[in-house]
Amino acid sequence: MEDAVRHHCWATVLLLQHCSLLPLGLIEHPEQGSFGSILETLQHLGGADERMSAALAGVAPSAASMEAARAGVPRLLTQAQERGQRWESLISDQFDLDRTVTRVNAAGQTQEVAARVLLLQAVVHGGEHRSQICSILGRQGLDAPSLDAWAYYRAH
Repeated sequence: MEDAVRHHCWATVLLLQHCSLLPLGLIEHPEQGSFGSILETLQHLGGADERMSAALAGVAPSAASMEAARAGVPRLLTQAQERGQRWESLISDQFDLDRTVTRVNAAGQTQEVAARVLLLQAVVHGGEHRSQICSILGRQGLDAPSLDAWAYYRAH
């Protein structure tokens, strides 16, 4: 599970770095068949990642991180890099995958869930939305960064 979480953090940061170089008009352009624009998708991913990592850490989501989730790419990138440290701490400690955690979803509803399920959801959710963004870039005729496991292992 450690490699999956590390890949999740690495791929999110790499995609944010890539998107930070794109024109604002492109990342704000609404897209069909995905969550929304590139920026909206990145904001959604950042907010969800903050809520899930906070729940697993047993803390409330950071107000600054939740505010950043409504910001532009540079701030989202900074928050993703900082959140990577939280993820690393979570998987490095004696992390109990079977414990029950309480999470608050985007609608403000509370949910009890096994830590392993929430960890898996964070990884899968991130991959789903990163893939949507890469598809948007491809439809625009732009290159997307390689975010697969092979690229991760080559980078590490």
